[in-house]
Amino acid sequence: MLDKKQIDQLFELCNENEALQLALSEFCDSLYDDLTAINKVFRTQLSICEGSCQLLIQKNPTLSSQKDWENLCNDFEQLTSIIDKYEQYKDRLLLHYSYVDIISLCEKIKLTFDDTARARHIDFSLETDVAHPEIFQHFLCDAEKMQESIFSLLKHAFHIIPDVSYVKIQLKETETMQGMIHVQRDGAMIPPEDLKNLQSGTVSKETFLKHFGILTVKRFVESTHGRLVFDSDEEKTYVTIHL
Repeated sequence: MLDKKQIDQLFELCNENEALQLALSEFCDSLYDDLTAINKVFRTQLSICEGSCQLLIQKNPTLSSQKDWENLCNDFEQLTSIIDKYEQYKDRLLLHYSYVDIISLCEKIKLTFDDTARARHIDFSLETDVAHPEIFQHFLCDAEKMQESIFSLLKHAFHIIPDVSYVKIQLKETETMQGMIHVQRDGAMIPPEDLKNLQSGTVSKETFLKHFGILTVKRFVESTHGRLVFDSDEEKTYVTIHL
């Protein structure tokens, strides 16, 4: 849970931005009360390491019955409504998330705020296991279903704002099966100084540059929500959405 020392550390990450400090102060004060109310369902932890602040929200491992699992969707709705309350701060907090159907399948939700070297961004990661592979069937296996699911996700999930360099969702089942949805602002390439923050799991900087810097396009579709670029190699599948 949040405590004063952790919040103070969080402010140190953005001590040159008074507006962001104010937003974080208001956000943390309310978030502490809200997370306490749902702590029987979720385990929450705020950790700060090497210039990053990470809020981990994890399903309580004591929930084991099928009924408990089915009821999680309602609990996630409560969780997303908590985040929805802070839409007034989204221009300062950088992220607004309100998609329930996908995260109800997941064991963990992870929000990472990173202010390293003034390269502000937020990563939003979802993690599940082999027992719940449905999410990967949509996003990694069937291209048509993947496109449909991603556009549905776009309609509900993200509001990209000018201060955000990029936002990504990482879907990981095993060390060798990993998918990434990458949303870029105005189709602009990520500055080179930000690339050092992109290494995650089996996705290296070189792999990222190969697939997103050069953009070898095998499949794309047009819609009112943007252009989707689908690419894959022998080991990994990637999706890029240009708004």
